[in-house]
Amino acid sequence: MTETPELPWHALDLATEARRHERARALISRLSPELFALKVRRVRGQPFSFGGHEYLRDLYADQHPHVVIEKAAQMGASELAISRALYTCVTRDGVCVILFFPTDQDVRDFSRHRVAPALEDLRQAGLLDDTGARKTDNVGLREVGRSVLYFRGMQSGIRMKSVPADFLIFDELDESPPEFKPLARERLSHSDMKWILELSTPTLPDYGIDVEFRRSDQRYWHVECGCPDGVVLELTFPECLARRRGGAVELRCPRCGRGPLDPSAGRWIAHAPERAERRGYHLSQLFSTAISPREILEEYETTRNVAEFHNSKLGIPYAGDRMPLTRAELLRAMGEHERGAAGGGLRVMGVDQGKILHWLLLEIAERETRIVDLGVVDGFPEIARRIEREGVALCVIDGLPNQHSARDLARSLPGRVALCYYAEAHRGEPDLRPGRDTVVVDRTEALDRVVTDLLRGLVALPDRLDADVEELIRHLTAIAKVEKEDERTGERTARYLRTGPDHYAHALGYALIAADRARRVPVVTARAGRAR
Repeated sequence: MTETPELPWHALDLATEARRHERARALISRLSPELFALKVRRVRGQPFSFGGHEYLRDLYADQHPHVVIEKAAQMGASELAISRALYTCVTRDGVCVILFFPTDQDVRDFSRHRVAPALEDLRQAGLLDDTGARKTDNVGLREVGRSVLYFRGMQSGIRMKSVPADFLIFDELDESPPEFKPLARERLSHSDMKWILELSTPTLPDYGIDVEFRRSDQRYWHVECGCPDGVVLELTFPECLARRRGGAVELRCPRCGRGPLDPSAGRWIAHAPERAERRGYHLSQLFSTAISPREILEEYETTRNVAEFHNSKLGIPYAGDRMPLTRAELLRAMGEHERGAAGGGLRVMGVDQGKILHWLLLEIAERETRIVDLGVVDGFPEIARRIEREGVALCVIDGLPNQHSARDLARSLPGRVALCYYAEAHRGEPDLRPGRDTVVVDRTEALDRVVTDLLRGLVALPDRLDADVEELIRHLTAIAKVEKEDERTGERTARYLRTGPDHYAHALGYALIAADRARRVPVVTARAGRAR
């Protein structure tokens, strides 16, 4: 009889640990997602609870493949995202979950301070198998059982192309560049799951998370009152807040008059149930127990930032003065010159890159700068021909994404083409000295210049509204300026969002940079004509 060789003591320990892990995993897989959070999760060192957050119970239970959460600040949605990601990894084999954030710094903060403690919760519950091979553990990648969690910033499209995924989570969607989201969603193309969770505090109407929420079944929290369906507090604000004697403020239904209302006593009702392909939830601080009705009303009455109040307190998008250019203002900026007409002034051009090239031609007159012509072309050779044909003294072109083609254009027309690069928080004036074929500018300042010159009447549009000029107006009215506060420093910074195509806005910004350089540098250009 052959004896079974004894295993070394450390191998026995590993086997015991592996069996313990499998038993714990089998038990958890029988739990619902909300029970998983209650049994396993801890938040700020305390066991997870729905106490004071009853509105979240249905969200934790919801396993719809596409969930959208338009939310006020500090409503527990990020913890929900962590729980759903971990539950998916623990209860399924071999899945890949990617969490997307606006910046790489957001990735580092979230991974270290929010996800690392949550993984320790799993470890304490016996759900992380740390036996055997060394596990990957860094801010960009965490292994959870037989599945993985990736964390990616959305500042660059390059980092979104490398990893196939089964489940995508977009945190603070409105803070991320919208052009990169399709690249992220492409990660799901080979998955059978194709799950998506999107959550964000809104900024502007019909932008970012608000677009996705409007495409969903639009579920609102209806608080119980005397009305058959209850009352949606954020849709009846500020009438849903009533002052009592002594200065106290209570929640009250403006229709039936019942109050004070208990915000925890409510139910979710879909306002667009026919849109079943997306499950949408709207979260407002009005039904949070962490902030009192009195605090909300006092802030509403004293705030200097109305837009931020609507976004962060009510979870409602707000435009107000964030849209600096309106159609009416641009119609007032129309000049008396015909499109394409030559006035004899110095000509400069701005070009914005995309799938196609948007170009805009300026002519510098005595009292104003005129938009003489504009259009789109497919390739850089056509831009070169137009520069020659129009006698352009200087063209400033977007340096990205086709940097090599842009540089080839600059080499073919030495001294007449410069590449422009945006840099956040770039200090100082653009370098407009001759011989420089690159310009670095702050993106916000460049678009501020576009807005200011149009509103002051320093730039004139052509005198007729043809299809191209209408497109120009649409692009100019698509830019919106919002402020964001750095949570660590408290510093507020402004930036521009695009609510639609905005290529001509950037082309005009580049053309104005070209005009500044052309004014400083004597330029002699040869126009087409018979030699003498």
